Amino acid sequence: MERDHEDETEDDRELAWLAEKRTCVRWIAPTLEGPLMS
Repeated sequence: MERDHEDETEDDRELAWLAEKRTCVRWIAPTLEGPLMS
């Protein structure tokens, strides 16, 4: 049970990190796309 709880915590952290990364990409992507597209 403890192991499962730890795994859940790690998964939650990973999901939070991925969500953060996606948010960063949403902000950065348009900035990079500008010069790349033109």
